[in-house]
Amino acid sequence: MQKPKVEYGKMTRSKRGCITPKGYQKYQSKMVHRLIWERYHGAIPPGYFVHHKDGNKKNNTLDNLALVSKLTHKRLHSGCTLVNGVWFKLCKACGISKNTITDFYKIKNKGISTLCKQCYIKKVLERRNEKIS
Repeated sequence: MQKPKVEYGKMTRSKRGCITPKGYQKYQSKMVHRLIWERYHGAIPPGYFVHHKDGNKKNNTLDNLALVSKLTHKRLHSGCTLVNGVWFKLCKACGISKNTITDFYKIKNKGISTLCKQCYIKKVLERRNEKIS
């Protein structure tokens, strides 16, 4: 008979490991998805992450895991989608999915803007007109 789970703050623990506050499974202080990847594919190179393809952090089956670069991992978790080798992102203002390279401004030390270039310019002009009025 398995011991019941006990809550310690926001970390859920059981005999088989724990669930982190972000929903990942840990076993003996290591992330389970990383342990599984390393078991079948070897060490994870620096700058790479093991990604859950279906977004379910508890689905640690090997076919649901993918090794991705830091940039790709960041894009996947920020809502970008890859279409025919081109990354697209939804503009927070107009709601249209646009090319991340050509249609968004890069913001130093932050990545790309949440607004497409067209909406960004429109917002800047609106702010400028409010200050003049």
